[in-house]
Amino acid sequence: MKRLVVGISGASGAIYGIRFLELLRGIPDVESHLIVSDAGRRTIVEETDYTVDAVEALAARRYRNRDIGAAVASGSFKTAGMVIVPCSIKSAAAVAHCAADTLIARAADVTLKEGRPLVLVVRETPLHLGHLRVLTALAEMGAVILPPMPAFYNRPKQIDDLVTHTLARVLDRLGLPHTGAGMAGPRAARAAAGRRVTAADSASPVASPLDLSIVLPVYNEEENLPLLWPEIRQVLEPTRLRYEVIFVDDGSRDRSAEIIRSFREQDPRVRLVRLKANAGETAATDAGIKTVRGRHVVVMDADLQNDPHDIPGMLAHLDTWDAVTGWRVNRAAGDSWVRRLSSRIANRVRNRLSEETIQDSGCTFRAFRRECLRDLALYKGFHRFIPTLLKMRGFRVLEVPVNHRPRRFGVSKYGIGNRAMRAFVDLLVVRWMKDRLLRYEIAEDVGGEGRDPR
Repeated sequence: MKRLVVGISGASGAIYGIRFLELLRGIPDVESHLIVSDAGRRTIVEETDYTVDAVEALAARRYRNRDIGAAVASGSFKTAGMVIVPCSIKSAAAVAHCAADTLIARAADVTLKEGRPLVLVVRETPLHLGHLRVLTALAEMGAVILPPMPAFYNRPKQIDDLVTHTLARVLDRLGLPHTGAGMAGPRAARAAAGRRVTAADSASPVASPLDLSIVLPVYNEEENLPLLWPEIRQVLEPTRLRYEVIFVDDGSRDRSAEIIRSFREQDPRVRLVRLKANAGETAATDAGIKTVRGRHVVVMDADLQNDPHDIPGMLAHLDTWDAVTGWRVNRAAGDSWVRRLSSRIANRVRNRLSEETIQDSGCTFRAFRRECLRDLALYKGFHRFIPTLLKMRGFRVLEVPVNHRPRRFGVSKYGIGNRAMRAFVDLLVVRWMKDRLLRYEIAEDVGGEGRDPR
């Protein structure tokens, strides 16, 4: 496992640091150790839609900039190098003059003295003579000065293309793998691949991060799919979001997989994940979540009862909430009185035992920030309790009214007989997990130089 130290200073361009952490998460055997300066924390909030907690959650380990006794401040803590991205002139000057009074400066100083790679993505312009002398001194000391210079030979379509191009250059200097998207100009790309660079090249996850991933568990929905996919496109087209739709075929016995393949042939935004055998809605949801590439994630049913027109409104709440779960306020329009009564009783029992106030725990129409779903461990039947599991981990969950439509084709996969007892047992497990959840705060942690924080 390679440890890489990442510093985010207060320079403008916090998105460079955020995207870099996201790229590192996709590289096997790389463990990121993050330090965010006080000014960097403010810049994240002012320049992006991310919270500081969400950014720190992208890293394997995180440290306070004032904690100069942290493990990364010691040369005996082996790392593969350090990147300060973005790097302010103040941070660069501190490293150049060995003023190691912050953890970012100290960790960078250690990186240089141990002969490890140090890359500084310096975000400043114009540069006066003092700035140039600082950068010259750092280059003479062995640091790599890599300003985020925009490149246009790869014909960038959006800001993210420019950001990821710079970060791919950083990964190159560290000897870490990446897709190479956006790195080579058209001439080099043709020479390497024997073809012209197309839109498909810039659609890769590194070249163009997606705004939204929609996950749809599918089980025998051949009649609903041809109506659902055009409706989703119609709803999302005005939003100008970059999105993908992941259909997870849960061992369907009908033509569902064949229909999804036909969607894919006509539109590259469609993806098919097919399970070998029917494994249940939780498994299909989990398989879809594990493959998402979008910054935001929506999970919905494929039976046409969830209304895609609710998606933009749910996404709007993610500016201030970590997750949004639907509340089917008009269930009379789509369900029988028996299902409505059983669900009402089930909600009351679940809320009583789980100490929740969810109005509609059975609604699986939900939207999330992607960082909420990382490290989320699901068990069979636990898709019903995702909001509770997220709250246990400190995320904020909002319940909003959503439209509920009558089922037009097929039959429901759930009934009172096949879910009541099983759901009750699952509920007892969740209650046990909440009761046994570790809750503590560290009052003081003195020393620890050279200690592996794991």
